[in-house]
This record gives sequence, structure tokens and C-alpha cells, in this order.
Amino acid sequence: PDSAKSKICGKEIDTAVNTAIDEATDAYFDDARKRLYFTRLRDGALSLHAAGSLEKAIDAGCHILVGAFDSGQTIAIAQVCEQRGVPLVVNIAAAPQITEQGYKYTVRNFPTAVDLIRNGLGLMRDIFQSTSTAPRSAVFMHVNDTFGTSMGNGIKAILPKLDYLPFKVVETIAYDPAARDLSVEVAKAKATNADFILLVSRLNDAILLVRELVKQRWSPQ
Repeated sequence: PDSAKSKICGKEIDTAVNTAIDEATDAYFDDARKRLYFTRLRDGALSLHAAGSLEKAIDAGCHILVGAFDSGQTIAIAQVCEQRGVPLVVNIAAAPQITEQGYKYTVRNFPTAVDLIRNGLGLMRDIFQSTSTAPRSAVFMHVNDTFGTSMGNGIKAILPKLDYLPFKVVETIAYDPAARDLSVEVAKAKATNADFILLVSRLNDAILLVRELVKQRWSPQ
């Protein structure tokens, strides 16, 4: 990703990919004529023109696509790959529907939202036990994109079935991950007097959220 809301994550991913490319090609392709070659499609181009951008990449000779960080974009990419018969490896995208549509050319190398939720809530139980705490209420805040909506639906379905967690969600607040001001959302959360915030976020909006908590002098557990 290179859009403003995910640029920091994008830089970190880019560094990791560059390292992996160098190590993989050096380890497995000693003949320069057989080396792997990579091209990048930035999410700024994918957001509005996913199909066209992918068609051009496939026509240029790409044999496999990996991505695409954002679940909404990955759904669009999977459709194109299925039509063109080109493999797609889902390496960062949690929306379950990406791999629940019966596509032959899409494989997952990243957990679904349901897996992330189960694992995350299980870790919460471990934290509560190790700190001898038992919060009774939570305000659930999540981004309103495809990823956040999938996580939100999963929380609603799974949390009521987990009797080992002591808290209940007293309020759910969705917000735009590209928002530059979360003062209203934080004020609404603060008004619930919840013990802690259950958060599904991107990086930039999480930073913005914490700064707003400090401004409003609210320190939930």
C-alpha cells in the first residue's frame, strides 16, 4: 500500500519484500536467466482501476499475483485472476469471502477474520488471567472498510459464545480509517465509561486514536 492511511505499513512491507526477493533468488536461482522477476502494483492505482491494472500486468507476463493488503482490493483482484486463470496468493487480507467463493486460482497464506478474532480473544483471556483483572465492559471500535466490517461481523458472532471472557460490548463505533479527526468517536466511547476499548484498526488511525485519548484525558484499561 502507498495511500496515506497505510503508507507506513507499505514501507515496512516493501522492505521485507525486497529482502525476500534477494534471498530467494540468490538461494534458488543461480542462473541469471532463471531468476524471479517482480513488479509492484501500488494500491493508489488499484483502488479505482484494479481490473485494468491487473489486466495490464498479466498481459505483460506476470505469472502469479501476491497481495493485496486490503481485503476489498483483494476481492476485486481474485475475480480478475479467476477469469484469466492466473494464481493469486492472499498474503495480507482477512475477509473470509475472498476464499469462500469457490475460486480455483486463489489460495490463502493469511488467516481469516474469524481466525484472527478467535486467537485475539484467546490472548485477551491469557492477559486477564496473568494480570488478575476482570473487565466487565468494552466499547468496540473498528474501521469501516472491508477488513473492519468482516472483523465486526465476526466479533458479533463469536464473542457471545465465549463464556470464559468476563466482559460485554456496551457500544460499537465504526469509523473511517482515513479520518483525520476522531474526537467525536472517542467522546462517544468515553461516554460509555467502558473498562477498555476493543479495537480493530489500521496503523495511522490507531496512532490518531491514542493521541485523542490523551487529549480527552481518558485512560481505559
